[in-house]
Amino acid sequence: MDDVKTLRNKISHLEIENIDLVIEELAKYLFLSIKNNREINNSFVYELVNKIIELRNLDCYVNNIISYDYKINKETGFGAYYPKISWIEVYLYNIREMVKEEYKNLNKEEKNIFLYIRLFIICFHEIEHANQIKLCIENIDSVETLILRNSMNYIRSYFGKKDNLVKKGYKNREIDRIINKQSDLEYDDKDIYLINPSERLAWVKSFFVSIFIFSSLYKKYPLVKQELFYLFYDMLLEGYQYSKSPTIDFIQKFHKINDIDLIKKRTMDFCIEEKSIFGMELKNCEKNELDKRLKKYLKM
Repeated sequence: MDDVKTLRNKISHLEIENIDLVIEELAKYLFLSIKNNREINNSFVYELVNKIIELRNLDCYVNNIISYDYKINKETGFGAYYPKISWIEVYLYNIREMVKEEYKNLNKEEKNIFLYIRLFIICFHEIEHANQIKLCIENIDSVETLILRNSMNYIRSYFGKKDNLVKKGYKNREIDRIINKQSDLEYDDKDIYLINPSERLAWVKSFFVSIFIFSSLYKKYPLVKQELFYLFYDMLLEGYQYSKSPTIDFIQKFHKINDIDLIKKRTMDFCIEEKSIFGMELKNCEKNELDKRLKKYLKM
């Protein structure tokens, strides 16, 4: 069994509604765009973002999309999702510059392919933040939703009246804890950002789906496979240099009343990859195993 199938069989607890359809339709769209050498501009960004939103049934959670194709401070990053107003911003110029720098030794055709890939990853990542809001509002019974509800302060602005939450299945204790939160979390501190479960999950999902969406390119461009698997495993190890259990430490830092015991119980039998996806504690031998898999793609 090849690496792609093996990984797909291992990961079963990520919440991606209609995942097979999402992968199939986005793979068709992006492969055709690459084949036809479509220009990557603001119009393409709007089209791509809208397609992802439509396939993932997230139109109620994104009110506006803005793409900037001019120089913006690098510190701004590559994209943003503003939960209070449900806006997505994509900093296309910054993504172009990042691709030019990171892939400067590749030829023009390969650089262009990686521009498609990195743009897609950023767009999917920011849209995933909208999906996290949806998961919490709909009170989906999953480990992912449980972790998000224990770590996302800004979710409070999306919850309406108490009666609406009761209908969704929330208990009074949970409702009071959610509604009484006073402020959004600050993510400027690098150490906090790297152990933040919502950011971790958004990056992991973006790399994970990209592995399947761009798999048709692997034969002709082996570097694409190497890069995507490397990004995925590198993300799995992120935060563990600061913490034994990034997610648990994050929740304990900001939320004294929490569901940590339940989260630990529900992730107890997960494979190494899934423990890491959700930022749970890893034994040294498990971290070494992930590091070994990371280095496999570094050397290809």
